[in-house]
Amino acid sequence: MFLKAYAVFRFVFLYALPVIVFVFCYWRILMVIRYQSKVTSGSRAGRLTRIHVVEAVTASTNVEGTTSCNVKTGQAKNAEHGNR
Repeated sequence: MFLKAYAVFRFVFLYALPVIVFVFCYWRILMVIRYQSKVTSGSRAGRLTRIHVVEAVTASTNVEGTTSCNVKTGQAKNAEHGNR
């Protein structure tokens, strides 16, 4: 009887409990990632980041004076040769 109780205790303590903790913790991590992706996908910060990148590209190419970039569409336009 003692050996069966010990075997059950050992199984629960060494196998079942770590699996339950592992699944619970990773489930919580995935829920946080899912929540953060929903929050950031609809936020203004995500759109502003894209606009800032486009503006940085525009500023760096306008130094040469040959290329401009439409901020709304993100398409580059060559001043001498029309649209690229």
